[in-house]
Amino acid sequence: MKVKDIIKTAGTLLSKDNVVGFLIDENTNNDKNTLRDVNVFITLLNCLLCELAGTYIPMKKVENLNGETQIFFKNLSENVVRILSVFKKDGEKISYKQDVEKIQTSSPAYYIEYEYMPAYYDLNDVIGYSHKDVSKTVLAHGLCCEYLLSEARYSEAMIFHEKYVNGIASHKKCKNSKTVARVWQ
Repeated sequence: MKVKDIIKTAGTLLSKDNVVGFLIDENTNNDKNTLRDVNVFITLLNCLLCELAGTYIPMKKVENLNGETQIFFKNLSENVVRILSVFKKDGEKISYKQDVEKIQTSSPAYYIEYEYMPAYYDLNDVIGYSHKDVSKTVLAHGLCCEYLLSEARYSEAMIFHEKYVNGIASHKKCKNSKTVARVWQ
């Protein structure tokens, strides 16, 4: 999912024809106000994604390693928040010790799975969520809410906020929830 696609959907929902036109063809509708609106949308979407990744739906990544026993966080491609698992070449989990700047594994590691905070995304970047994690429409609703709040259009923002919250609630998985097995007779 690209930043551009999410902004285009939000622009359509808000009837921002200048923004949608710019995103379709960057050579037209590139006046000062349109470029300002596009930059505001990009900034607001980045804030929204950081809040979402840090609070509700973590961004996850599996990264290949080269049989290392010391994995420095600065050498990973994303901003690590939490290590989920470290794996051997055959996919078996291995134990590790973590300190501030690295993890030390008990045997050579070939894969690492972790949660991360997204870096700043630009207009043509692909975000760290897939449509399975959260839909483009849900993100567009959140972006519409943020945009309307920045324009002090509070009653309209509440409509999109409700849609966004309901969409997130259907996608997020509470960490402390348990499913109880039931038998119907």
